[in-house]
Amino acid sequence: MKDYELIILGGGPAGMTAGIYACRYGLSTLIVENYFCGGQMNLTTEIKNYPSYEYISGADLSEKMKKHYLSCGGELLIANPTKIDFDNKQIEIKGEIYAYKALILAMGASARKLNLEKEQALTGHGISYCAICDGFFFKNKDVVVAGSGNSALEDAIYLSNICKSVSIVSKHTEFRAQEIFLNEIKKKTNVSYYMGYQTTKIVGEDKLTAIEITSNSGEKKTIQTDGLFIQIGRRPDVSLVKDKVQCSPAGFIKANEEMETNIKGVFVAGDVREKTLRQIITACADGAIASNSAFKYVDGLK
Repeated sequence: MKDYELIILGGGPAGMTAGIYACRYGLSTLIVENYFCGGQMNLTTEIKNYPSYEYISGADLSEKMKKHYLSCGGELLIANPTKIDFDNKQIEIKGEIYAYKALILAMGASARKLNLEKEQALTGHGISYCAICDGFFFKNKDVVVAGSGNSALEDAIYLSNICKSVSIVSKHTEFRAQEIFLNEIKKKTNVSYYMGYQTTKIVGEDKLTAIEITSNSGEKKTIQTDGLFIQIGRRPDVSLVKDKVQCSPAGFIKANEEMETNIKGVFVAGDVREKTLRQIITACADGAIASNSAFKYVDGLK
């Protein structure tokens, strides 16, 4: 069995920031990441809203964060945890047992996808899952927002202020958003609606050029567009913890301002946490707070 004072599940910006702070606090720290450090950040080709960088790619920022963490003395394990025993503070990874005194859950959340051909290939080349992240690149252009909930309308409102036109496409015949967003979107003169339509085809080779939409009755239309912003929800990665850690109805982990969950010694940070704004910088803030809380908890055990 391997022992650590702190184990962090997830190597995105929240997890790596937590790791940097934890190492500086002197905690023996292990980050366990399923695939590769950076998480969703790696899908962003251009980042222009992270302080100190006028421009940096998501992959480059991920690599810089990872190097920073490792330079502080933290350990990194690329593996998929199979079981967490919260009572005995142990995690099973590749048949081995890893013990912790404090645990930070930073597994992140992924955008729900349309699961269409070319969607993955054109992500970052006309297709985006975050208007605040990428909307700037579509200034004075025609874009489409897929979705009809709060996040979709928030994106549409934001984009309407910088884009030439915004088309909202939703399989639902009515919006599923709060009235405050409905009232705001109705004021926009450059927004059009395709309610009762689903995006059924993505068109483009090196970049997005159009989408095909199909109505609930089978009618097809083609919309020429420079950008497609997909906002049909996010899926938090809580499969290992959802039966123990308190989550919101949407599946996101609940916590207080100190990032404390309902389990003592277990903290949360980043997109997997229930919150209103999911950005790289807010993930980093969560990580710093969670690490500080974890340090206080471990120090109190001595």
